[in-house]
Amino acid sequence: MRAACSALVLVALAGAARADTPADEAFNRGRALMKDKRYAEACAAFEQSYQLDPQSGTLFNLADCDASLGKLASAWKHYRELARTDTNAERRAMSERLANQLEPRVPKLVVTVKPRGPGALLLIDGHEPTVSIGTGWPIDLGQHDVQVWTDGHVASKQTVVVDREGVIKNVDVTLPPPAEQIGDNQRPLVDMPPDHATSTRRMWGEIATISGGGLVVGGLVAGGLAYSQWQHAQTCTSCVRSSEAHSAEVRGDISTVLVAIGLADAGVGFYLWKTAPSTATVTAVASPRGAGMAIVGRF
Repeated sequence: MRAACSALVLVALAGAARADTPADEAFNRGRALMKDKRYAEACAAFEQSYQLDPQSGTLFNLADCDASLGKLASAWKHYRELARTDTNAERRAMSERLANQLEPRVPKLVVTVKPRGPGALLLIDGHEPTVSIGTGWPIDLGQHDVQVWTDGHVASKQTVVVDREGVIKNVDVTLPPPAEQIGDNQRPLVDMPPDHATSTRRMWGEIATISGGGLVVGGLVAGGLAYSQWQHAQTCTSCVRSSEAHSAEVRGDISTVLVAIGLADAGVGFYLWKTAPSTATVTAVASPRGAGMAIVGRF
């Protein structure tokens, strides 16, 4: 009996000595803030805990906190995720039930774009939604930034306010003609890094062309020296003509080899340089402010 009690005491002490992890501390802070109805701070604490240690129980508390804060779409998405992945059967069933109860209250945003181009991209609050343009996107109450991008530029940007639960907010976007979509205050969606294969091919082409040209020049210089030495061998009186002539022939052979290799190297380099793909396009741009040409792409 004494041994059993000692074992229980050791287990209790071990549990008491275990320090909370940063994720545990953030989670406990979130629970305390929820009791005080300080929902914004509580949600931030739960988010921090989930980032440090993504546990289903933490996500469930975050969903409950988001719902209390009025972030209905966020709470609904969390509940749906738990209903799909939670290993706790009871909590998974509860998450599915809460998601179904919450769904009618979730506002939705529907963005319609005219004319609709194949490259149109919708961004809501800087994020690309997983639904296409023209489809309802669950969204939290509040103010949202809606952008439509075409050909890597902002074609439309506006602020939308959603202030009622369960509403379907329709946003109609009419795009200007393509020539007017390039403005002074617009920027590319992403910086286009140079294509690796294209830039490497062009670089080696330039190197081969330059080095080949250098070999040709060196070969011509060696050929000129060989010719001068051969002429000297024919007329000199104080030298061994046969030795001098042989040396001139050797220089001539070296000259021939250098020129041949240089021409081949320069030819291959020129071919690589000229055949390196280029995505540059020249586009006419017309707007009420004037007209001009735009060159877009990689060179």
